[in-house]
Amino acid sequence: SKTMYCKHQLDKPSLEEAQKFVGGKVEVLQCGEVQLLINEEGLYKPELTRNGEATEIAKQYQYAVSPAGIVGNVMILSGDALWQ
Repeated sequence: SKTMYCKHQLDKPSLEEAQKFVGGKVEVLQCGEVQLLINEEGLYKPELTRNGEATEIAKQYQYAVSPAGIVGNVMILSGDALWQ
């Protein structure tokens, strides 16, 4: 699994770019000052591996994370790259 950090307006992904990176429908998890863009259907795709970093961030903000954790590629948005 890969993690991409986006902090600046120029880094802000479009929906299409985010979908391509996470490999499907995008779900946004608001975690304090950051947003995690994850694959909404990731747990249904056994080929995706655990993203430990995203899993730990989500747990810190009391998201009910499955035992498998967050899987697949994740975009972490902050600063001017946040989605509204």
